[in-house]
Amino acid sequence: METPTLEEQNQTLNHLNVVFVGNEAFAGKKMTIQDNFEQKTIEYVIQKTMEFIGAATSELSFVAEYQTAMKFKVDKKGVQGDDLNKGIEALTGFMSSGLSCCVERSMPVGVVRIQMKEKEGQYFDIPFGKQETILDLKKKILPLISQDYTIEEIMLKLDDCILLNDKTAEQINIQGGEEFILQRDISLRLQIHTQQNKIIEIELEKTDTISAIKQKIEEKENFPSDHQRLIYQGKQLEDSKTIQECALPEKAILKLTIRLPNGILISIKKPSGKIIQLDIEKSSKIEQLKQKIEDLEDVPTEKQWLIYNSHELEDQHTIEEYNIPEESVIHLSVKRHMDSMLVFFESVSGKTVGLEVQNEDTMDSIRSRIEKQEGIRINQQIQHQFEGQKIDSKKKISDYKISQGSQLHLIQQHHPLGRINITLPKGKSIYLSVELSSTISDIKKKIEQSENYQQKDQYLTFNEIKLEDNRTLQDYKIKFRDTICLQLIPLGNVNIIIRTQKQKMIELEFAKTELVEDVKLKIEEIESIPTEQQFLIFNNHLLEDGMRLYNYNIQEQSVVQLEVKQQESGMLIFVETSKGKIYSLEVQCSDSITSIRKRIEVIEGTISETEYQQQTERESESKKNNNNNNKTLQDYNIQQGSTLHLDYQCKPLGKINIGLPKEKQISFVVEISDSVISVKKKIQEETGIQEKQQCLSFQEQELENEKQLSEYNVKFNDTLKLTVLPAGVIQIFVKIPNGKTLPFEIDSDDTVDNLKLNIQEKTKIFSDKQRLVISGKQLEDGHTISEYDIKHGSTVDLELRLPGGVGPTPSKQFVNVTGNQTLKVIRSDSTAAKWRQAEAGLSIEGLCQNEQCEAFGKMVIFKAGFTDFDSISDEATCPICQ
Repeated sequence: METPTLEEQNQTLNHLNVVFVGNEAFAGKKMTIQDNFEQKTIEYVIQKTMEFIGAATSELSFVAEYQTAMKFKVDKKGVQGDDLNKGIEALTGFMSSGLSCCVERSMPVGVVRIQMKEKEGQYFDIPFGKQETILDLKKKILPLISQDYTIEEIMLKLDDCILLNDKTAEQINIQGGEEFILQRDISLRLQIHTQQNKIIEIELEKTDTISAIKQKIEEKENFPSDHQRLIYQGKQLEDSKTIQECALPEKAILKLTIRLPNGILISIKKPSGKIIQLDIEKSSKIEQLKQKIEDLEDVPTEKQWLIYNSHELEDQHTIEEYNIPEESVIHLSVKRHMDSMLVFFESVSGKTVGLEVQNEDTMDSIRSRIEKQEGIRINQQIQHQFEGQKIDSKKKISDYKISQGSQLHLIQQHHPLGRINITLPKGKSIYLSVELSSTISDIKKKIEQSENYQQKDQYLTFNEIKLEDNRTLQDYKIKFRDTICLQLIPLGNVNIIIRTQKQKMIELEFAKTELVEDVKLKIEEIESIPTEQQFLIFNNHLLEDGMRLYNYNIQEQSVVQLEVKQQESGMLIFVETSKGKIYSLEVQCSDSITSIRKRIEVIEGTISETEYQQQTERESESKKNNNNNNKTLQDYNIQQGSTLHLDYQCKPLGKINIGLPKEKQISFVVEISDSVISVKKKIQEETGIQEKQQCLSFQEQELENEKQLSEYNVKFNDTLKLTVLPAGVIQIFVKIPNGKTLPFEIDSDDTVDNLKLNIQEKTKIFSDKQRLVISGKQLEDGHTISEYDIKHGSTVDLELRLPGGVGPTPSKQFVNVTGNQTLKVIRSDSTAAKWRQAEAGLSIEGLCQNEQCEAFGKMVIFKAGFTDFDSISDEATCPICQ
């Protein structure tokens, strides 16, 4: 061998050839690396090799001329091997510039390995992109697994950490080459809700029985397992059934009740359809059962009617006397009017309906209610029979000897026959012989018999109005010789989008023929919102149970709005404004029409939420004083899903003047019914002075935000005075016990103690006798005004603490003697009732509201005499009850 020259010895290696051998995928390939290798080690070559073969992990073997093989393992943790720091020049030798490489095992970038825990050595290499989720990966795995897995049972672990379905590869830093461990997850977490509102969380396997759940509860809470009842979605779970057989989902909520020694489990079905289950002893009286219902559902016992086997259960009898067996269903009807009674109606088919009626109800109105609530055919209600006599449908309940619990029988009446025309698909027509009292369901049966179109596939319309199965031809004013159009219900599925109140979008697939309640059940599974609490809205229509998706013309990708019922007795209505906007509102039957209008004004920004609350309080006071001018939804028989049309009455407009500081003045066009806060908003828009810095007064009286101009007798062309408060200062009002409202200017960082001292200074009521309340919440000393979120213009109620207690003083309604217009001179008569007698000096007239007092509800006279009487801090009382 020739000895290299000095020049050759000084040359540095500037390229390296790597030849791949021994592996089918890479054998015969060659890689040339151009670089200065003077300071490079074998680890540099490994890095370049991994880039060349496009691998995330690999096992590599390198051999240089006349050298032994060097083996390396490359994974996410780095490169492992004994010769990592060996220099390339020392490794290859002076005259050599080549290495051979054998790729013994590799995994491409963007691919992960799924290792089966239950079958050691079995694995799958699966592509996994950066934006793909773990759930996407599980979907790829599922077809490759031979076992009978569900996607929910696939658990993936990386470094002993469970990977969550919604995480992407990028979020958990998956580069490729990682090995995931796959194992079967058959565990399930359940929540047990006890009668004491305690929540117990337990974890089991899906193959465990209900009995095993009870055993775990006994271990945790010491409730004997044989005394436990577990309820899911209103049904009791059987001990022998498994969790899988009971179809309990992850985090299912089970209600736990404890069986009484001599008790039975009964179900109470509420008017809303909700079922509650109660344990009660057989010897318990019905009045005790009602008390249990009141404790659970807040329905007063005197408003409850309990019905079993079409008979009312009377308070003094026991469960045992009515022979009510285990797991019976008792129907709860809630009395809406205290002077009403429960009457039963038996149809021709034997079905019995219990209805709340009043003496003023006519049989016609009752007939309509039976049809609407129970779906009983109207031609069975033409005549009624009570104690053998037929009842005139125009007469009232009071015209007959009908009492609580009476039973009336519905008698079917025959009607004349005639022909109607049915247009079929493809232009064909047929005639049917019918009664006008026939239901649409009857018509569909006749069509099926004649043309073999199944009833479930038929969609009937008249004048483009869909005909409902339980309604009659008469209901739609269909006459003989009229034409009804038949269309066939479209087949197939649709994907619909459920939009929640939090704007979350849930895409679900349903058959067009599926019922609305099927959609609700699916939503309950996903969002854990009970079906009875769901309102589904499409195109400003409430989707009703019993109806199918095609009934509402729901198409592919239609958006259905989900609203959640907030109150047990709530119902959903729609309000359409004069501008064509439609709003959905959850309401109570007892809500007034005025309150509905005010809620729309809050939504549209016409008034604030605070103004709405203040006006609601005033309305409540109005109701207490028997003001009958404010009718409720119930008075107009407005039902769930109804649409109200809101028309704004035109009110006269005029100008008022605002006196600004420095003798400036501006004018605004207003309605006299406008609120003070709305005037302040106009001032802010015009002058830039913030609402909270504005203090408006008229005739030396401070104006409260929520009140209307008319309440202060403000007329067009009158001038209001504006005082500008310093920045950081707000104005609030304090309503003191005599009904007078006083303004206070405070800093939002002031404490409640400071406010009480200000009140003491102005009213002479000591601070330790004061109890300040806003929106039902008491203001505690030591806290700041801002902590209670008290805004500019808010009104705080001042109540006096009773001696030795913390409660408010009883309500009094004595006149405000601070104004001359309330003072009057009357003659005293010694023969008047003792609460109406006056003496020389000052006398104050007021209304006694103590129900225990003999002067309750009467105007009484408080005799102040010739003493100092402070109209703010001194107290006027009834002379009888003090």
